Amino acid sequence: MNYRILTKGLELSDSLKEYLDKRISKVDRIVDNVVSSAVKLSKETRGREIVEITLHVGNTIIRVEETTNDIYSSIDAAIDSLVRRLKKYKESRQIKKVQKSEIELPAQTEYTEYDEVNLLDKIVKTKRFFMKPMTLEEALLQLELLGHSFFVFRNAETDEINVVYVRKDGNYGLIEFEM
Repeated sequence: MNYRILTKGLELSDSLKEYLDKRISKVDRIVDNVVSSAVKLSKETRGREIVEITLHVGNTIIRVEETTNDIYSSIDAAIDSLVRRLKKYKESRQIKKVQKSEIELPAQTEYTEYDEVNLLDKIVKTKRFFMKPMTLEEALLQLELLGHSFFVFRNAETDEINVVYVRKDGNYGLIEFEM
């Protein structure tokens, strides 16, 4: 699998690159429709090593981030977490194929990220996504695969913007807007 590597605060050695290649090859054995992928390796001032992996698989974005005191441990933890999420994604796709209840929309994944440099603004990052209509079940799966605490989506049934979120008790909540 081809992927982009971004580093911040550390140097990418040949041994680190080989280790990353070896570990990320596990992903190729699980899914084969990876559109694009990026790995970000960074080191904070307190010695924390962070690995962030983002995959675009079909119409779905899967993202993991792991932090430890060792870059190799962070890579291992991130790959293990990514493998779990990919298996969950693959399992959900197989269930959908059996049910055949959803009509597939054409793949139109647009992902643009802008970093704002204006120190006066509280907004430091803007992300733009193509918002394809999806069912509540798809939105919950996307929430899990991204590892976020909330997910904004266009509900395929109502054509309205909704938000699903993880509650403190581990259950999910749904926000429907009224105008």
